[in-house]
Amino acid sequence: MSGIFLSTASPGAPATTETVSHRFQRGASLSFQFYVYNPALDAEGHSDVVLQAQVWSGGKATAASPVQPVRLQQKDGVPVPETNVMALEGLAAGAYELRVVVQDRKAGATAFRKVPFTID
Repeated sequence: MSGIFLSTASPGAPATTETVSHRFQRGASLSFQFYVYNPALDAEGHSDVVLQAQVWSGGKATAASPVQPVRLQQKDGVPVPETNVMALEGLAAGAYELRVVVQDRKAGATAFRKVPFTID
């Protein structure tokens, strides 16, 4: 699994990449991208990889997405990053951490990455 790339889009505004500050406005949506490398495949060439995005604050999970399949798409033979969005609506200003947990069910392997961010 690669690192996590963050971006944001406020209502009516274009998406902007947040590569350094990881600061977001209240009510914005946090968009994230990452790559999954070398998933296990069955005899038919199918994978079974799922993800869950979690928002943590103060050592506790404050929000989590449902477990969902990773698409593992390619375009012209090149992997396309997995892209997902979490709404920040309802979260107070402060320091948070996005954790993305990826489970390859066929390989019996789990990986996660985390990245801090701040809501202003």
